Amino acid sequence: MPLSNANAKLLFDAMIGRLAEAFRSKVPEELLLVMHFGSTVAPVLKSTTDIDLFLVYRDPPPGKFARQALFDVYESKVTGELEQLRSGGFDLVFSPFIKGGDVLERFLPIYLDFPEHSRVLYDPNGLAQKLIPRIKSMRLRQGIKLEHVKGMRVWNCRGNLAPGELFVPDF
Repeated sequence: MPLSNANAKLLFDAMIGRLAEAFRSKVPEELLLVMHFGSTVAPVLKSTTDIDLFLVYRDPPPGKFARQALFDVYESKVTGELEQLRSGGFDLVFSPFIKGGDVLERFLPIYLDFPEHSRVLYDPNGLAQKLIPRIKSMRLRQGIKLEHVKGMRVWNCRGNLAPGELFVPDF
């Protein structure tokens, strides 16, 4: 039976809450940070989208499949809710972005969304509290602005650049 957007969002938020609880209760000491970001943080849930997660491990294994296996343990905790959403007309898939701890020292384009479009699910060392102000400051210094183009959100990184000048993140 189709779910209304409001009911789907309630179920989705409960699922993210259970996922956050799974991170807090059964976390290997190597896990440093988990953030949920992107369009599914918004109040309205799209019927087809991915669920963006940013996971930072101290020293993750090399290779996509080995890293995905790290997340599979947590995804299995919310399979019921995910199936309910799918049967209700919301085709959602997890899209974990799994990196090593050194990633917090360099700029990644996904960081631009973090100040306004993310929520912290696990952060025992306060890393997000350090990262988000750095992103906001960089956006201000470099004149980076969020624009809406043809129904899409686009980050304009031209900001303070002169014609022909290259964008180099001041992070």
